This record gives sequence, structure tokens and C-alpha cells, in this order.
Amino acid sequence: MAVIVIAGRPEGIGFLTHLANSLQVDGHEIRLLCEEGEQGIPRHYSAAADIIITAGVACDAGTIATSPKLRAIVSPLIGIDGIDIDAASRAGVLVANGATRENAVSMAEATFMLILAALYNLPGSLAAGAPGAPRPSPASRTMLDGKTIGIWGYGAIARAFLERLHAWNVTVVLHNRTPPRALPGNAAFVDIKTLLSCSDILVMLLRLTPETHHCLNAQRLATMKSDAVLINTSRGGLIDESALADWLRDEPGRRAALDVFETEPLPADSPLRGLPNIILTPHCAGHTSESIAAMTRDTLTNIRELLAGRASAATCNSEISTRWEARWAGASKRRKTTADGKA
Repeated sequence: MAVIVIAGRPEGIGFLTHLANSLQVDGHEIRLLCEEGEQGIPRHYSAAADIIITAGVACDAGTIATSPKLRAIVSPLIGIDGIDIDAASRAGVLVANGATRENAVSMAEATFMLILAALYNLPGSLAAGAPGAPRPSPASRTMLDGKTIGIWGYGAIARAFLERLHAWNVTVVLHNRTPPRALPGNAAFVDIKTLLSCSDILVMLLRLTPETHHCLNAQRLATMKSDAVLINTSRGGLIDESALADWLRDEPGRRAALDVFETEPLPADSPLRGLPNIILTPHCAGHTSESIAAMTRDTLTNIRELLAGRASAATCNSEISTRWEARWAGASKRRKTTADGKA
């Protein structure tokens, strides 16, 4: 039996409870933490943990250092925000995430949805359905055909998004900190200055790190087109939201669609609220029944592999996998022998 700590936000309680119940069936001791305002994992939860599952709750160096039995930290999400992966690697702790195909495809499809909703002024069309409401001008709607789409980042979601661009008559430019070895024939790698200046639609699909925090700031926003469209389905902290609000106010022809925010839920007094040229969805646009089912499936698979002394295929710090397996394979065999003897 392993001690598994599951930490997440209140809005994810249904998913986390289902995950906890599934792991209890395997005979593990589960410690579920899901409280409003929780900034980290209390030591009395984590000190005895063999595995920590975290969905949006910080797992910092202090937590790792005071968890002597800890084998692995598992995120059921694509992102590993809040997990100190360097501290985990130094401590010999594997970090695995939930980079499922269904998650990447769902987010790629949701990104398309937000692009078209912004270009075609979907909020205006919906508002026009009210009795007596005026019809929006066709000038408020713009075709995707013939536009230049800029993609900032090249992770799983960006690749899934790129694969689905073939059917559209668009030009695709991409920037990433590390240039890809190869790109599909419909995409060109460019520097950040070119990406910002030539994109009709800029799609943010990069990881949030200390280096990328507010990477889209006032100075960079100012270099974009006067009628550009900005889409963010990655992480809210990538964008300086105050600068974005000013950018949208300065040119009514600019538009944005955001599914993620620096503080979630988006504060009631956020400068982004009330702007007529922005679409705001509360970090849910790409959550589908298929992606949630895959998150559960792959998280359980990851846990079972890790407890058996095998590095998960979703390992994010695979450079320590060999020494990690050497450390835990014997312990896993001893645990199984003990369990069989008790049975």
C-alpha cells in the first residue's frame, strides 16, 4: 500500500474525487486536499507521501525536501506549473504529466473555435438574438482565409494545432525558444520580431516559466498590427494583462480571446472585463469528456507504473530515470513480496 496525496483546486473536486476513489480500489491510502486559497501542500499531508498528485497546487522545493519517501510528483494536466522540477531531479524524484493526445487535440480544436469566434464577432451575433437588438455590421466580421497565423511555442498543443491548419488557406509562422528540427511544409520558423509584426492572428501556445512570464508585454504588443487578433489557450501569466487591456482600448479593430488568466478565476475588477473586443472563457474551452477521461486513464497508468518501479512514459525529467529505476525497482519488489505474504 502506498500513501498518495492528491492536491487540487475546488473547481476540480469531481475529477479529483473520482481519481481518489479509483486509487483506493487499488488499496492505497489517499489523502485528498482540495481547499479554496490553498497555496501549497501542508507538511502533515506530504511528509509520508510516496506519490503526490497535484492539479494546480504548488509542489515546491520545501515540500520535496520534507517528503523522504517521495518517489514521484504527477500532474494530471499537460502543464507542470508550480512543480519545482529542478528540486525534484536533485532529490531523485520523477515528475510526470498528463500530456494525453485527447488533451492536446481538444485544446487545438478549442483554439480554432476561439479564433473563429473572435474573427466572426460571435459575441455580437449572440447579443443580436435578443428581442429588439440591432444586427451587428458585417464589417465587424473577418474571414480567416488568406490570413497569417503566428504560433508562439511548439509543444504538443501547437503541433496538434499545426496539423489541423492544412485545410485552411493561411500562411503559418512559428517561433520557439529552441528552433524545431523540422516543421510541416505549411509553416516557417521566424524570429520573435517577425512573428509579432506579421501575424494577423497570434496564438500563444508556450509554457509558463520564469523566462516566459509576461513575455508578451506592452513593448511587444505595440509592434503588432492595428487589427491583430490575440488568442491565449496556454497560460495567463504569459501576458501582461494590464498592457493587453490598454492595447485593446487603443484600437477597437484589435481583438482577443483568452481562456487563461494570470489569476484564476479572473478577478471581478480585472481591466479585461467589460471590453467590447475580447472574449473571456474561464479556463474551460478545451475541457471535453474525452480529455477528462484520458486524464484519469493516464494518471492511473502513471501511478501504477511508478509504484512498480518503472519510469512513466510521461516523465518530464527523464534524465534521472535510470538511477531512479535502480533505486526503486528493489523497493517495489520487496513491497510486492510483503503484500503477497500478507495475502
